[in-house]
Amino acid sequence: MTNYERLGEGLKLYRDAVRPFVVEHLRRAFPQDDWMEHAVFPYLRPNQADSLRTAISRASAAGLFETPKKAEDHLDLQHLGPIVRGNWERVFKTVLGGTQVIGYIQEAGIARNAWAHPAPEDLPTADVNRALDSCARVLALVDRTIETKVIALRDQGLSGTRSEVQLTIPGNASSQDTADRKESAPAPASYAHVPPGVLASAEATGENAAAENGGYDFPDAFGLWQSLRNYLRTEVECDPPENLQNNPQVEVRVVIKNVSPAAPGWPQIVFEDIQVSASRPGHTTGGRINTKLESGGSTVQVLKYQYSELAAVRFHVTARLSLESFFSFQEDTAVSVKLTKPLVIPYLRAFNELEIHKVLDTILVSVALPAPETTFAEIQRTVNSINGAMTWVKETQGKLQAMHYSLGEDFSKQQQAAYQYLIHLGAVAEKLKSAFGSTLTEDLAESLAAVSDLFAERNAVNVLTEGLMDDYALSDEEVGYMYHQPK
Repeated sequence: MTNYERLGEGLKLYRDAVRPFVVEHLRRAFPQDDWMEHAVFPYLRPNQADSLRTAISRASAAGLFETPKKAEDHLDLQHLGPIVRGNWERVFKTVLGGTQVIGYIQEAGIARNAWAHPAPEDLPTADVNRALDSCARVLALVDRTIETKVIALRDQGLSGTRSEVQLTIPGNASSQDTADRKESAPAPASYAHVPPGVLASAEATGENAAAENGGYDFPDAFGLWQSLRNYLRTEVECDPPENLQNNPQVEVRVVIKNVSPAAPGWPQIVFEDIQVSASRPGHTTGGRINTKLESGGSTVQVLKYQYSELAAVRFHVTARLSLESFFSFQEDTAVSVKLTKPLVIPYLRAFNELEIHKVLDTILVSVALPAPETTFAEIQRTVNSINGAMTWVKETQGKLQAMHYSLGEDFSKQQQAAYQYLIHLGAVAEKLKSAFGSTLTEDLAESLAAVSDLFAERNAVNVLTEGLMDDYALSDEEVGYMYHQPK
């Protein structure tokens, strides 16, 4: 059995045991709610959540199951780590114990990605043994029968001397975990591909960091290095010539891609100093590509050869990880609500004093189709009321524009929505006035329907205003608000 097959079998056993365990505890914790909306989607990356929703929606539309009865079947290993971490305090702390189990679950998700996107050569023995060992540690808390089966798969790869090389990183795993791992340490992988000096450097770094950080360690010295390395992908493309008789010259395209995720919360992975060389017996060409590859980016190096030379050509691509980008951190923050609340109250008071719904609630809403017995004087009074409404709308627009408060994007959005609402209110009043001057009942009926449509905009403005009040814990009385929507 190859390492790839061992890992695939172990991950399937792990998934089929751990997924229902996670789902069962989430259902218990959210008995009256949609547990996926409350306990799953909020903790996934946006692209993960969107993909999961799409998969569930398609399966439901096809009649494969009744959502959400079998929606959990779409949860994969890379979902379980964020879900358990996000629901740790409420759900899993009491059933899974120490937080190191979160790390094991995340390792299983990473292993699943390595299994799903394998390299041409077999997976490294040490990496597979490490992943199966992590799976077994989770299963020890979930299903001991399945744990035994996964341990048997892990032990198929145990041979040789144990690797003692470790790189310590704060907060990754406990020192007890390190000791436990050494007792059942997998066989080391072949490190022929590791650049000279990395082993010694990793060992020294591990010893120093362990002393400084209380014994926290990252047992695989090369896990991070391997993961970052796999984000740089190279493909060689060539269109075969139509006529091979004259040994034609062909164009070879070396496509270099950065396939690292570009998602919120992920470090920015950028490759730079990219170099491509192509060699064949007795000849080497190539050079440096002056570009930086950000997440999702790609670059192409075009080389030309005689068709007969292609079989002997070998391509070599090197790149450096931009440490400036990788270790660049950003955090958005703002002044506390407590400090800015005194600035917000005057704005909301002034806004609410405009009573922007006054015309809609007291004048336009009372306009009705004239009855056969309606007198000309009554129609004229209605038209005069509409004229007054139009004048009021223009005056209120001017007052709203004159309110100069620099309070941020949310306030600008609310004020802009109110201004657009007033514009539409004035347009409907104008249309209503014209309809009363028309002899066509249809025109008036259409205008009255437009009045009804204004209530959706009215509510939208109210929602924005109430949201600002909630953000700053303001009562209706504090800011003179009179339109609160019932909860």
